[in-house]
Amino acid sequence: MDNETGLYRTPLSQHDAINHVPHGPAQEQPTRSTSTPRPPVQPHLDPKSHFHHSAELLYDLFFLGNLTTFTSIHTVNDIPTLKSYTSFFSLLWLTWYQISLYDARFSKTSIVERIFKALQLGAMMGFAACGPQFNNNDINNEYGDLIGGDPYRGVSLVLMATRLILVCQYLMTVVFLRKEKASRIPLATLAAIYGFAAIVYFGLFWSFKLDSKIVGNYSWVGFYVIGAFETILVTMLSSLWPVLGPKGGQVIQRMGLLTLVVLGEGAIGVARQCGLIMRSSALSLEGSVIGSIAAAVLALYCAYLIYFDWVKEQFVGSWRQQIWLLLHFPLHLLLALAVEGFTWCITWRAAIVKIRWLESEVEKWGKLFGSGSPEQEASISNGFLDDVQQITFNIVNDTLTTARSPELAMDAQASRNDMLGQVLILRNESSSMDARGEAVLKLLATDLNSIFTIAGFNKDPINMTDNVDVMQQRVKYLIDISFRTTFIYTFVSVGLIIICCTFMAMLSKHKKNVLNWLRLGLSLAIGIFLCIFVMLALGVPKDPNDVNTKLANRYTQFIQSPWILPIIALSLLFGKTPHLCCTALMFPGISAANNH
Repeated sequence: MDNETGLYRTPLSQHDAINHVPHGPAQEQPTRSTSTPRPPVQPHLDPKSHFHHSAELLYDLFFLGNLTTFTSIHTVNDIPTLKSYTSFFSLLWLTWYQISLYDARFSKTSIVERIFKALQLGAMMGFAACGPQFNNNDINNEYGDLIGGDPYRGVSLVLMATRLILVCQYLMTVVFLRKEKASRIPLATLAAIYGFAAIVYFGLFWSFKLDSKIVGNYSWVGFYVIGAFETILVTMLSSLWPVLGPKGGQVIQRMGLLTLVVLGEGAIGVARQCGLIMRSSALSLEGSVIGSIAAAVLALYCAYLIYFDWVKEQFVGSWRQQIWLLLHFPLHLLLALAVEGFTWCITWRAAIVKIRWLESEVEKWGKLFGSGSPEQEASISNGFLDDVQQITFNIVNDTLTTARSPELAMDAQASRNDMLGQVLILRNESSSMDARGEAVLKLLATDLNSIFTIAGFNKDPINMTDNVDVMQQRVKYLIDISFRTTFIYTFVSVGLIIICCTFMAMLSKHKKNVLNWLRLGLSLAIGIFLCIFVMLALGVPKDPNDVNTKLANRYTQFIQSPWILPIIALSLLFGKTPHLCCTALMFPGISAANNH
């Protein structure tokens, strides 16, 4: 360890909010001048400051690890899992925010701070341990057991531990800054807030029973009430006491880093789905799927441009910065949902392509029947049966090898047993034509169930005991209903991201000309359009026996088309275009990167 790293280093050398009144000309602030400003003196780079920033980045990577772990276990494409993911992300973000505010205000590299950082990283692993079974819905875990309060007890202890660490950090800062009278009350107030939160979290621990159902127990709401309370209060106190105000550049850097981390989760998800498509014969990788992948990459890049080009604009007034900080919670949550939606849109497109291929195969063989002699008919029939059997065998085996949980593996094994039963009917020469026809349709239904299972959309499978007409109706309904939740939250999230970034840009500049307002208005209109676009899904009937409305038919046509992700990518691109065009008009010949 560096021998210059002390037990504890005072934050006075890093933060100017606690400085005394300046004395002497050497400390006077330079006056404004219309002449060319002198370049500022570059301070000597402190290697400990580099360690401090790298430790913050390491903490952000642990945040990313939690998100990746949760999404690799849970398929976020139905309402219960969507609620769980939103709840889990909110707890992660609120904890990250409290710790990041301390880092931006008072953290300084020392032995004690390194110990605290190690404890904070351990707390992040506590979240990772609770994440797989974190669910506030009445569903079973992968072993068929109803989830009780155990994960919530763990989350309560993790939240309590993180707040106690913050209490220790703020109290230690009070001790080392005891000569600074202006800092005592503000720092002690923050320590009291986090101490109160820790007590409440510990109290919530006892409200969850190991052997009880979480359904009907709404104590978990306290996590978010206390988290919102401490977040808003701690942020607003910085306007009352300047000593609590973090440097703008440090806060912007921290928020920007987490934005990159969330976008990185999207990149990981896209890469993961590409690997799934490549190794599974139940999903097809063809031109439109590759186009969807390219559109997802473009959407991630445009989201990056929209955020980072607009945060370069300067703040005017502390209250603007406080609102800007708080807006990052919905922004990061929406980004996390959007990038998760991108990944499921890719596998959905690959599944639809495979289903269309299956339909074309059946149609191809259907045209061959009745076109030759009895000997040729027998040969065609045997070829068709061999083809169906091989396709089903490959798809069902892929379901076994890609199962995300023991429950899905058992379902895949049951599908395999059903498949073998239908094959016996097909191979039995004494079977009637009607029996063989039903067997073929049931094999195709097995294929559809397996494809949707591998793609992650297996919430409402087709029942193998249904008759042929019911199964055909269920197939159409399954396609409509399986993707609806993903379709809605993906488009709404992207639209709200553009709207949120627009409001953040409004906070950044005090004076705006006509072009500024035009840029913001066009971006706002694009965001609203994406939110309204999900009305297509509202016409889907709740019962598979109901007749689709005209709106529902358009929704069905759209989700089976290759335009889902391209529409999103183009909307984000157009959301960025007004900024580029207005910048070019305001600053001709200057790139948008240098306008701020």
